[in-house]
Amino acid sequence: APPAGAETFAPMGIAPPAGAEVTATLFERLKAELKDTFISFLTASMPETLLRKYQPEELIGCLQFLLQELRKALKDNNLGDITDEEPTTIAEELRRVSPGTWLEKLQAAKPRSLKSQHDVTELVDTLQSLAIICTDKLSDELGPLSRWAPEDSPLRKMPDLPPPSLEPMEPEASEQDHDSLAGTHTEAQGRWSASLSAPAPREMKATSVARAAAASPPAPREM
Repeated sequence: APPAGAETFAPMGIAPPAGAEVTATLFERLKAELKDTFISFLTASMPETLLRKYQPEELIGCLQFLLQELRKALKDNNLGDITDEEPTTIAEELRRVSPGTWLEKLQAAKPRSLKSQHDVTELVDTLQSLAIICTDKLSDELGPLSRWAPEDSPLRKMPDLPPPSLEPMEPEASEQDHDSLAGTHTEAQGRWSASLSAPAPREMKATSVARAAAASPPAPREM
């Protein structure tokens, strides 16, 4: 089966990012958690902050996937491309080496390979900067996301959530169990009532002594 998101790249005549299978997991997870703000979270957060939260290769692949989707939106809405943009030193260097295909090579390269060739923080910053250029262009020309990305676009379509787990219900007590519990309660209540009405041992002893003293005649006075 083709990797998640592969259909996005076919119309553009380029291969999907090498980490698309893993990438889609982080992409979909962030979209489910952050909903409408996940794009701004990925593009506006400091690279160091994102790298502390996510694995570098997973994050790089996720940003590759996002950039591909945004470039596709530009093409679908006849807004051109960002091939001439050089927001960072890495972008400038890649464009100088491959003027016509540098974006495709940046997006299709394996995240591990990119990480070994460039400073990871600068690489994340480059992908973020390119994505921001796309979103700014789309927003300035067309407005909010709903106006330039169709409902079935990975940028908008929410992932299917797993069904909620059903907690096992405790079995109801049978009628026999109810009768048994009622009998135990009645028996215990009877013992408790009897213990209240019976005098304590010390109290019984004091009562017996008092009665014996009352029954005994008084001693005669000595003359």
